[in-house]
Amino acid sequence: MPSHLLKHAHGLPLSEHPWLLGLVDVGTAFWLILYVLAIISGFRAKTYEIPLVAIAANFTWELIAAVYRIAPVRLWHIGDIGWLGLDAGIVWTVLRYGRQQQPIPEIRRNFYVVCAGTFVFALIVQLALEQALNDAYGFLDAYIISVMMSVLFYFLYFARRVVNKLNYAIAWCKLLGNGLTSCGFVFLYPLLEGPQVGTFLLYALCAANVLLDAGYVLLLASARRGSAVDAASSARAASPA
Repeated sequence: MPSHLLKHAHGLPLSEHPWLLGLVDVGTAFWLILYVLAIISGFRAKTYEIPLVAIAANFTWELIAAVYRIAPVRLWHIGDIGWLGLDAGIVWTVLRYGRQQQPIPEIRRNFYVVCAGTFVFALIVQLALEQALNDAYGFLDAYIISVMMSVLFYFLYFARRVVNKLNYAIAWCKLLGNGLTSCGFVFLYPLLEGPQVGTFLLYALCAANVLLDAGYVLLLASARRGSAVDAASSARAASPA
C-alpha cells in the first residue's frame, strides 16, 4: 500500500511506519470480510455464525468505538464504524433465526429477553472494564472479546459439526485478521500517544488469539478431510461392483 495513502488515512504520528500500519489495515479488511461471510452464511443456513455472547460483546464494543471512544488512528475509527454497520447484519441473523436454534426450552421461550439482557450487560461491563483498566482505546477489551470468541467458536463447532466452505473461510479470515493485525500492532502500540496498558497482558492476548484461531482452522481442515473421505467411501460402497 503506498505510504502517502497511509499518511492521509492515519495522520502524521505513525506515518513513518507504513508497512506496520498496512498489516493492521489488511487485518482489519479480513475482519470485514469475515462479517460479510457470516451474514451470507447466516441467511443461507437460517442461523447465526458467531456465538451469541461474542456477538453481543462485539457489537457493543463497536458501538462504544463508533460514538464514544476516540481511536488513535483515523482509519481505525473508520474500520470501527464499518464493523458496527456489518455487525448489525449479524445481530439481525441472531434475532431472526436464533430463537429456534436454542436447545434449552427456557432460553428458547425467553430468547428476546435473554438477548436484550446480554447486550445491555455487555455494554455496561465493557465501559466499566475499560475504566478499571485505564483502557482508553479499548485494546485490551477488544482482545479479550476476540479470545472469548475464539474459544466459543470451538463450542459452536462441536454443537453443530458444520464444515462447509463458508465456515472454513470465516475461520481463515479470523486467523488472518487477528494474525496480521497483531503482527503490526505489537510494534505500533508503544509508539501510540495516550494512556498505555500492561503490555504483557496485551501481548499474551494477541498470542492466545492467534494460537486459538490456528487450532480452529486445523480442526475444521481435519473435519473437512474426514468428511471427504467418508463421502468417497460411501460413493464406492454405493457403486455397483
